This record gives sequence, structure tokens and C-alpha cells, in this order.
Amino acid sequence: MTSKKNIFVFGATGMVGTAFEQKVSNTQHSLFKINRDFFDVEKDQLTRELISGADYVVNFAGIINSKIQNTHEKSVYCFYTLFPVKLADICDSSNIPLIHMSTD
Repeated sequence: MTSKKNIFVFGATGMVGTAFEQKVSNTQHSLFKINRDFFDVEKDQLTRELISGADYVVNFAGIINSKIQNTHEKSVYCFYTLFPVKLADICDSSNIPLIHMSTD
């Protein structure tokens, strides 16, 4: 049997994050949902402390297709390039496995 893990999820309230939560809710693992109300990918500084205590980090953060055409290019670049690279660097230096999923 596996031990209880702390899973930190960016984009937890989106479509994919919600489906992930439904699957994980039937397990012994703890899910820490990090959404835009708590952490804004574009405005907030990503730090090691934000993911302190995580056994795994999952990134589902993104912009849904119906809104992406009306979103400034800098925002898209931030969500799909800058943030994932920074998150990967922090996870790597903290020895925390990162699962990153992009639907676009």
C-alpha cells in the first residue's frame, strides 16, 4: 500500500483539475488546490515556499480555448512558457516531481 502523499495542484478549479480532483478524492492522498484566487500565475511571485510540503506538484493552469483569442499575448506566454519553466526549476531544485499538462 502506498503512503499518503500531498499533491499540490495549479489550475485545480479548471476542467482538467476538477476531473483530477474527483479521481484523487477517492484515495488517501491530500489535494491542495492552488487556483487564481490563491495564486495568480501572471502577478504573484512563485517561490519554493509556495510548494513546501508537496510530494508532487501538478500543473493544469491555463487559459480555456474560448477565452484565449481575447487574451493578450503576454498572458498566454506567461501561462504556457514562463510559469511552467519557473515551476519546473523550483520543483527540480526541491526534488519534487512535477506533472505538467497542457491542453493547447
